[in-house]
Amino acid sequence: MVALLTLWILGWPAAATSAIGAITGAIVDTAGWLVLLFATALLVLGSLIVVSPAGRLRLGPPEATPEFSLLSWLAMLFAAGMGSGLVFWGVAEPLTHSQTLAAGAVSTTGAEATAMAITWFHWGLHAWAIYALAALAIAWFHTRRGLPETPSASIAAGWRGWLPGPLCHALGRAADLVGVAAVIFGVAGALANSIILLQAGIDSAIGWTASSMGLQLALLALLAAAFTGSAATGIGGGIRWLSNLNLATALALMLALLVLGNPAAVAALGVEALGTWLAAMPDWSLAPIRMHAADAPATDDWAGDWTITYLVWWIAWTPFVGLFIARISRGRTLRTFLLGAILVPTLVSMLWFAVLGGGALAYDAAEGELLHASLAEHYTRPLFLWLDALPSGNLLAWLVCALLFIFMVTSADSACFVLGMLSSGRTQPDLTSKLGWGLLLTALTAGLLLRNDVDVNKAVAIIGALPFTLFLLLQVVALVRALLGRQHGERAPAAST
Repeated sequence: MVALLTLWILGWPAAATSAIGAITGAIVDTAGWLVLLFATALLVLGSLIVVSPAGRLRLGPPEATPEFSLLSWLAMLFAAGMGSGLVFWGVAEPLTHSQTLAAGAVSTTGAEATAMAITWFHWGLHAWAIYALAALAIAWFHTRRGLPETPSASIAAGWRGWLPGPLCHALGRAADLVGVAAVIFGVAGALANSIILLQAGIDSAIGWTASSMGLQLALLALLAAAFTGSAATGIGGGIRWLSNLNLATALALMLALLVLGNPAAVAALGVEALGTWLAAMPDWSLAPIRMHAADAPATDDWAGDWTITYLVWWIAWTPFVGLFIARISRGRTLRTFLLGAILVPTLVSMLWFAVLGGGALAYDAAEGELLHASLAEHYTRPLFLWLDALPSGNLLAWLVCALLFIFMVTSADSACFVLGMLSSGRTQPDLTSKLGWGLLLTALTAGLLLRNDVDVNKAVAIIGALPFTLFLLLQVVALVRALLGRQHGERAPAAST
């Protein structure tokens, strides 16, 4: 089915992506508010588990120890969960929101702080709560009951006794199949966006305007060779090594941009945005975002275009990121797991957007909104225009390109590993399975590049997530039931190795 959809997108990119965009748009418009409330409920549930006695329970037997160090664990889940999107939207999103707010007669300072707070909302607690609870549902049933690391196992085991056995099995198998579609479309949409940005970065770094499509397809071929080679080594090899390199490169870039940019302006905006974010979180978590100015253009359509789309995009990555995080989290307590998987990545993401977005906004204010004007050309333009104006801008542009490429390789090889697990039912999928999914992922990304539209890539990325939302709900209910049973004296079998 995925292959047929890929052929459709490759052969008729405009018609195929327009149809997919219309479907996703209609569903988001109709049921988007339910997705927001669901994400908020997951955040509340995670918080309750952390402060409850269940937080002391361990993923595995009492004597289990973590397979990976804390730093490697955080690096892998962060690289898999956000990846290249942080680079793509680091400057573009705060600029876009501030432009929208300023058009609604919000003061420049107030618009910038609110724009930063909205960006943090999109990339923060709700996103990581979705990932963490999905991962915990899989990890619990695997490490405590010895079941496979798949959505189907948690659904079949958690709903047994409430639903007939054959129905539980059918729902579980459907969850795995829909999960495959969600993973491959979600990752392909992110890769297509990232390759567009990478091509813009190379053009900026070398001052060469190549054939955009030719360069993009060449970069895709290089990416495919890199991530299939890395995926062949498994999690303990290339994936762990690349994740650690990812984290080190991202921190180096963030520090360089902070020092070379405008640290005072970044700090001032960060403090103001933090106050806005904390004050607005309850309201934004329970209803689509609306700007506080009465005449601001904050309609339900605008909220759907950003907030709801982001939440659905995180759900699109949930079968992939959730399963991957579950795979690397054995031996940690539920409290450590949830705090590490929700709070730490959220704080790093907030710092990242404060440095990149805040620095770019400060430069834009001093240069007569040059970056805002460049948004009309493309989302990729502001980042490299800002880098060109900084000392050692050419070197920074190459560093961004390197980070972007490593992020893409990390996300894609992790996706191939998870696709192999879901389709084969094995903890260690064979090389043929991973290479097959890698080729299909490459073909689908190529189809999206032929259309070359960032908004279309976003729509395609969430098409698989919409049906998977129901299966994620089934997983979470199964987890809650298992934890409540454990707290009331139910003893789970020892985990298998």
